[in-house]
Amino acid sequence: MNSYLAARAISGQPSVEFVRTSCNSTTYPQLCYSSLSSYASAIQSSPKLLTQTAISVSLATARNASTMMSKLSKSRGMKPREVGAMIDCVEEISECVEQLQKSVEKMSHVGGFKFVVQMSDIQTWVSAALTDEDTCMEGFTGNAMNGTVKSKVRSQLVGYTNSDWAGDFDERKRTSGYVFFMGNMAFSWSSKKQLIVTLSTCEAEYVAASSGVCHAIWLRNMLKELQIMQEEPTKIYLDNKSAIAIANNPILYERSKHIDTRFHFIREHVKDKEIELIHVKSQDNISDIFTKPLKHESFLLLWKQLVIIKFKGGC
Repeated sequence: MNSYLAARAISGQPSVEFVRTSCNSTTYPQLCYSSLSSYASAIQSSPKLLTQTAISVSLATARNASTMMSKLSKSRGMKPREVGAMIDCVEEISECVEQLQKSVEKMSHVGGFKFVVQMSDIQTWVSAALTDEDTCMEGFTGNAMNGTVKSKVRSQLVGYTNSDWAGDFDERKRTSGYVFFMGNMAFSWSSKKQLIVTLSTCEAEYVAASSGVCHAIWLRNMLKELQIMQEEPTKIYLDNKSAIAIANNPILYERSKHIDTRFHFIREHVKDKEIELIHVKSQDNISDIFTKPLKHESFLLLWKQLVIIKFKGGC
């Protein structure tokens, strides 16, 4: 809500700077900016759109957290305190989603002589949602809670894949990129020119995804040797729905008949539930940073998500 009030005073500034300046008035300005800067073109310099987008992004995040916590709540081997904290957390996150959903719906009707009352309601609901999130997190604080749940979250393997648009001007080949995370830390990545000339964006993304899947299977096997089991399918995010459809549905012959058979092994791992391909918006695809030059704002946004740390001094 602080960002909304600040935004009304600076609505004449360019979109990206408008978002940055508005976020400076929040409790966590860097998190606010990294979450909203990719939506700057849609927000422009509208305080209402800024607030609406912020709540919508928070709602999407809360829903994802709710889904993940619901899955984790069914894990075996949890301590009694973890079980209790998990049950409470699932309830709190569900309430958080409800509060944010009401806020999103109310924001679409904000205006007129009831503006102050409407904004007061939204502020109350958002505040309640934040309180619910804090209550959930507090349940897992302390060394006594360093058990199954935290281990599963920290050891979950997640990947992103992408390709550019015929970046090699000599051979017209594209660049594949992928990056894998455990917890919130990137630990394995690649940027490599594709071996073939692809005939479409869909094929290029499919080839890039196959490289990511190949590496994901290798990582799963390596982690298995280290006794870090991946019980759930490894989620790999890409920004091409057609490539995901081809991997999930082998009947799509007309779209895939020109793609080399060797790349279709991806289907087998999707069918065996070792891999799950998920669509993500292009601006949220972290592996984009490994495939092409980006605008300064986009580069910084993705770079921050890689959690790269600068070390001062020598070795």
